[in-house]
Amino acid sequence: MRAILLQNGELTANKFTLQRNQNFPSCPPEIPILRITIQAIVKSFLKSEKNWFENSIKDLKQTSHYKSYRKEVDNAIGAKELLATWKARKATNLNKLRYFVNEDWIGAKINRFSHAMDPDRGILNFISFVFSKTHKIFGIYALVRPRGNDILKKDLDSLTTLRSKLKEAIAIDSGGVPRWFTDELVKAAKRAKKLDETINFQPIWEKHKSKISDNKVVSTIAFLLDGMYLNHNGIKLVWDRRKLLGNSKGDMLDLLKTYFSSTKFSSASALVEESNEVDEDEVTYAIAHRVLIPNKFKIVSISYPGSQGGGAILPNPDLGKAQPREYPDIIALPPRKNAKIDVLLNESKGMFRQADIEKDTAKILRYKHDKKLQTALKETLVVAQVIDQNDNVRNIIIGVAFGVKSNTHTTWKPDEVDFIFRITDRKKWAIGIFNQALRNLIPKIEGNTNFPTVYKLALKHIETQQITIEF
Repeated sequence: MRAILLQNGELTANKFTLQRNQNFPSCPPEIPILRITIQAIVKSFLKSEKNWFENSIKDLKQTSHYKSYRKEVDNAIGAKELLATWKARKATNLNKLRYFVNEDWIGAKINRFSHAMDPDRGILNFISFVFSKTHKIFGIYALVRPRGNDILKKDLDSLTTLRSKLKEAIAIDSGGVPRWFTDELVKAAKRAKKLDETINFQPIWEKHKSKISDNKVVSTIAFLLDGMYLNHNGIKLVWDRRKLLGNSKGDMLDLLKTYFSSTKFSSASALVEESNEVDEDEVTYAIAHRVLIPNKFKIVSISYPGSQGGGAILPNPDLGKAQPREYPDIIALPPRKNAKIDVLLNESKGMFRQADIEKDTAKILRYKHDKKLQTALKETLVVAQVIDQNDNVRNIIIGVAFGVKSNTHTTWKPDEVDFIFRITDRKKWAIGIFNQALRNLIPKIEGNTNFPTVYKLALKHIETQQITIEF
């Protein structure tokens, strides 16, 4: 966990610095309410660590941006109008309907269980928190997918079809949920006697209760929903989410607070300055801003952890939304047309762990040999309007990046990669380049990272690992 630096009256957090008694600059038009909220909080905290929350709210309410924001909120439609809007939406094919509004329950479609479920999870979170007191909340797991394979494209018209479609959907989505969960869905479908059967899924959740919180998709489904349909016209799985959270008659919000311990207060944890470790986003930032950008490389896409970049590579376009998406941490073009370099790809990790690095290295090395991936990469670059259809994407430079500690050693030697970027003790970066065309474009191969001071929670025991990389 990273912390904001507060030292000598100065507060620093990545790209902004606020001094005591500083007159805060006016906010840019794109995010004024967010920026002035942060400013009000920091200003209040710097004045006094006591009552900072109440004081910051008081100051915020005096600003014109907050008053404008509040006016928009007050004029917005309410939950009742929102439900009416959703209910009024009609679809000749219910498989294409996203929201299902009934007298006693509300449902939203779950298009897939993979990381691409994030928008669906957001919707389910929203309707669960807003409507749980008045309605049951259901997810509708889509088993009819117009842009899927032949089995998934078929309408759901029988129990046999449901079972085959469920297996196909899980095969595509399984990367986003644990095996035990998908196995239990398949078993439930096998037990069903009819297509529209209602099955009590509570014993399954109770059986695996200790593992529910390990996965964000599963925990969303278990704790925020009252059940899930296997397609809108298929098997209905039901459970008591309040019982899972500890009290069948309790208030949902209070139960969630208690279950996730957000009502428990403790003294502030001790902080220590981070001195020799880096995380993945720092590694990615460093190679982009200390090597590629200074040497005039054109950054096409950067994917920081938890926030995929815009450069998704789609190797199986025939599958539509069901296809896997690949996001190299960095996609960049050389500073000028280069007969020996068409594009550069990089995969980053935090601190070096050989198994993780080897896995990522193997994944990215496929682009050197797999024609389908090369075609998909070219299409990504064409869509980004950085090359055209006449350009080649064959000479692909591959690299990996990570952090190490200076007192560690390893004999790991990667095969086929064109460069290795490493950060030592947070302070120094160096790049080992094994491709002469790339070496000609990067004259400076080491330097200072110039990271800001950051803090982390103090741990009673910090494990060390004996590893360094020799170029």
